[in-house]
Amino acid sequence: MHAHPNLHGLPAANVVPLASPAFPSIPSDGGFAGCVPCQLRQECIAACMARSARRSAGQLLIGRRRVRKGECLYREGQPFRFVYAVRYGTLKTAFSLDDGDEQVSGFFFAGELIGLEGLARGRHVSHAVALEDSEVCCIPYEEMARLPAAGSAPAPAVRLAQLVSSELVRDQAAKAIAALRQADPRVAAFLLMLSGRMRERGLSGSEFELRMSRAEIGSYLGLTLESVSRAFASFAVQGWIEVHKRSVRVLSWGPLERLCLPALSAVQDRQVPGVDRERESACVTGARTRTRSAPLRCATPVSA
Repeated sequence: MHAHPNLHGLPAANVVPLASPAFPSIPSDGGFAGCVPCQLRQECIAACMARSARRSAGQLLIGRRRVRKGECLYREGQPFRFVYAVRYGTLKTAFSLDDGDEQVSGFFFAGELIGLEGLARGRHVSHAVALEDSEVCCIPYEEMARLPAAGSAPAPAVRLAQLVSSELVRDQAAKAIAALRQADPRVAAFLLMLSGRMRERGLSGSEFELRMSRAEIGSYLGLTLESVSRAFASFAVQGWIEVHKRSVRVLSWGPLERLCLPALSAVQDRQVPGVDRERESACVTGARTRTRSAPLRCATPVSA
């Protein structure tokens, strides 16, 4: 077994060798045994690399790391060696300002890649923190870039380029939101963008849990905590959403869309085709009669 770089403190026992004689149970669907229970394996770049490594008789070491809530996955200035695929949980990226404050630059959910900003300069220009107990797959970038395509699937480097493109689309949406002049349209656009990202994972875009705080949302949107809280309260009073602590249920999409109309096309480009948002939202409008203390279903699969 060849040597591999240190996985930022990851115990060696958690480094999983793909396509090696000691790890023969690679399923016919192209994944590897560690990915079998993962619902994201069909789209995950780690599974794509497992197929490539197996077909090329090569070997790729992928580490799996658990990151507790509040723990850093990587820090500013740390050398870029790995791309991280979020297996479950939610993380944020942020960077330090000259006055010592923190600027939130992104939120990342299951199935998304984090750490790509380090590719340009060879060092991370932000730090990543878990907003809840999470787990990531640590993918060594240099080894991944050398893997060939596996059958009809694109080469891992091509797949990575596609995911980088998705990240650029997200950045474009964030800039479109920042261009909105008032707080309420920015918060409405944020909810629309978040809804689209939930749907990409086959989850409900009409009810979800906000793992980030109001202050973190405000930092991302360029707003104060008070402005974000007032926007949520205003939407709730008008009957557009229902809020219980960090759980949000969207009851009416039309007013939110009209509110952020200048940025609507940017934040909706990522929606999943074939999902009728108004019909989905109608399925939960009966929730108006529930009490505020009733448990909310978060990230529930959208029925066909």
